[in-house]
Amino acid sequence: MEKEVEVITINGIDYMIMKEAEHNGISYIFLSNPDDPKDMMIRKNSKEKPDEYGPLDNEEEFNKACLALFKDI
Repeated sequence: MEKEVEVITINGIDYMIMKEAEHNGISYIFLSNPDDPKDMMIRKNSKEKPDEYGPLDNEEEFNKACLALFKDI
């Protein structure tokens, strides 16, 4: 069974969007590099440009993003 996934390119590398979640008006995405399973990241959308995603600000935000993305696991 094939499933369509969205892809984002960051620094010339394609990442699949594996999961999305929203917390306090911020959208977080969990990304995975299909060519390197160890290459994963979490990004957030920009409030100024909602279609653009950037790095998290700090470890506290990382923890919040993880809770939002993986609370059902």
